[in-house]
Amino acid sequence: MPSHNLMSLPVYKDKEQTTLVGCVDMIDMVAMVIKMHDGTKGFPSALRYAQEMQEWKELIVQQAMHQKKQKAVTMEEGGTFASVVRLLIDNHVHRVLVQNSDGGLVDIITQSDVVNALHENLNRVDLAYLNRKISQFACIEECDHAPFVVDKNAMAIEAFHIINDHNVSALPVVDKEDGNKLLGTISVRDIRTLSNDGDFPKVLYVHTAEAFCAKLHARVDTKAPLAASLQLHNTFRDAVELLHKYKIHRVWICDKEFKVIHVLSLYNILTEAVDR
Repeated sequence: MPSHNLMSLPVYKDKEQTTLVGCVDMIDMVAMVIKMHDGTKGFPSALRYAQEMQEWKELIVQQAMHQKKQKAVTMEEGGTFASVVRLLIDNHVHRVLVQNSDGGLVDIITQSDVVNALHENLNRVDLAYLNRKISQFACIEECDHAPFVVDKNAMAIEAFHIINDHNVSALPVVDKEDGNKLLGTISVRDIRTLSNDGDFPKVLYVHTAEAFCAKLHARVDTKAPLAASLQLHNTFRDAVELLHKYKIHRVWICDKEFKVIHVLSLYNILTEAVDR
C-alpha cells in the first residue's frame, strides 16, 4: 500500500483470486499497531521497538484483517453511478469493489472518487443547493457530541489508541488549554506514510501529536494545511471544493476562534448530496 499510495487492497482466499474475502486497509494497520503496542507494555524501550518492528515485518494479511469488519461490499460492472453512491451510503463503507460476471475484480470505487465526480459536475447542481450552509446539514443538526480529539502534548501513539478505540479514521490535534483550538490532523493514512521508515514504530512513542503532524506534513508532497477547516456559515460548495483541492477525507468545522466543534467527512457530503 505505501509503495503504490493506496489506502486498501482486496484480499483473496487463494492465489488464483477466485474467492474474494474482503479488503485490508489502513484502519486494519492501525489496529495491529495498537495490538503490538499493548502487547509490549512493560518492555524496556529499546527491546520494545525491536520487538514491534519484528512483529510488523512478520505480520500476515490474515492477522491484519479486522475481525469485526463486515464483508466487502461489491457490485457488478455496468452498474449505475447512483447505485454506487447508494451502496456507499447504505453500508457506510469507504469503497465498493466492482466485479465482472466471473467474480473477477475490475475496479474499486471510493467515496473520494464520488466526491471528485461531484466536484467536476458542480455547474450542473442547483445554486440554492450549492449555497446551503453547513449549519443546515443533517450531520450537524443531529449531532449530539463534539469530535474526539487528541491534545497537542499527548504522544502520537495515544492518538492512534483513540482512533482505534472509537473506530474513527482521524483526529484533530488541539490545544486543550485553549478550548480545543485546532492545530493539526492525525489520520490512519499517516501509518501508510511511516510504515517503511527505519524509525517505525519508535516514531509514535517519541513525538508529541503536534510534532508528529509537523513531521508528516514536512515529508508529504502537499500544499494542504496542517488541518483543513471551515465554519458553520460556509456552504456545500465550499466543502466539496476544499475536499477536492487538498485530496482529503474530512474537514474540521470550527467556531470563530478556530476551536473544533464538528467534523464533516466524505460520507457526510455523500449523504447530504443524495438524501437531503
